[in-house]
Amino acid sequence: MNYVPLNRYPLNSQTFRTPLSWAAANGHTEVVKLLMSREDVKLDASDFRARTPLFFAVMNGHGDVVRLLLSRHDVNPNSFDNSGETPLSVAITKGQVAMVNLLLGRKDIILNCVGMMGVSAIYLSTLCGREEILEILLAREDADPNLQSWNGWGPLSLAVGPGKTSIVKMLLDRADVNPNPVEHGGWTPLDRARVHEHKDIVALIESRISAMGHSDIYPCPERVPPP
Repeated sequence: MNYVPLNRYPLNSQTFRTPLSWAAANGHTEVVKLLMSREDVKLDASDFRARTPLFFAVMNGHGDVVRLLLSRHDVNPNSFDNSGETPLSVAITKGQVAMVNLLLGRKDIILNCVGMMGVSAIYLSTLCGREEILEILLAREDADPNLQSWNGWGPLSLAVGPGKTSIVKMLLDRADVNPNPVEHGGWTPLDRARVHEHKDIVALIESRISAMGHSDIYPCPERVPPP
C-alpha cells in the first residue's frame, strides 16, 4: 500500500480532493482511522475550495469523524475556505449543536473571527437565530458579545431590528454586554427598537441601561431612521 498517492487527487479529478477528504465527508470512520494512522497522510489537505477533511465532516454532521480529526494537534479547526467560512461558521449556520460543542472542545478554537467578513461566533448565531448555540457561546468568557461587523452592527443591533426579543434578552443577560453601543451611522440598538416600535425590547434595553446607572438614554432627534 506504500505506493498509493494518499495526498493527491486523481488525474481526472476537478475537485482536488484526497481519499481522507472523501472518507471524512461520507462518515467512513474506520477508513478515516486507517488514513490518520499513516505518517504520510496530510490531515489538512484541502480541495479546490480550500475545504479540509474536517470542514466536510462538520458540514455533513459526522460527529465521530470530527472527534477523531480534532484529536490531532496538526488539524487546524480554524481553517477558512474560499468563501471565508470555517468549520465553526458552517456548524453555526446549519444549527449543528453537537458539531459546535465538539469544535469548542479545542482550546485553540477562534470564536471572535468566523465566517465571511470575520464576524464573531455570537454575531453569526444571532444572525441565524440559533438560540441554543448562542446560549452555549454566551456562557464562554472568551466569546466577545460586543464585537461589531464591518458596518458597525453588533449582535444586539442585529437582534433588535427584526424584533428578536428572546435573543435580545439573552444578550442583555450577559454582564459585559454593552446595552446601547453606537453604530457607524450614529444609531444605537435603543434607537432601532424605538423606530420599529418594539416596545418590549425598548423596555429591556432601558432597564439594563438604568441598572448600570446611565440616565442619558435618549437619541438625537435629527438622524434619519435606521433600516
